[in-house]
Amino acid sequence: MISPSTTPTPPDLAEVAAALSTYWILEEEIAKVQARQLRALELYSRKAASRRAATAKVARTLSVTATEAERKIALAQTLVRRLPGTLAAMERGEITEPQAAALADAFAVLPLGEAGHGRGEP
Repeated sequence: MISPSTTPTPPDLAEVAAALSTYWILEEEIAKVQARQLRALELYSRKAASRRAATAKVARTLSVTATEAERKIALAQTLVRRLPGTLAAMERGEITEPQAAALADAFAVLPLGEAGHGRGEP
């Protein structure tokens, strides 16, 4: 219980702003690292003996289900092959992996010639 003589001090606005700024800087760095991870995952999946082998290895390595591994591989392939501008935005820290995944889902319904490579892609 807080005694009447001990009132909480209001937060220092500069400190709060600095904390929020740090948070966003770190979000940008996380996005950049995730972009590198996705590039590496796409390369691995391209070089693997089979899609099934790649999925199984990724699932074991990341300790995720095969479904989640397949989703991650598909996202990596989509961003590298169909939506390089979206992946570049991640590499610059402008968008996060969930945002890139949402864009990939939205573009999935378009024929290959209509998505990516500067035509309508972010």
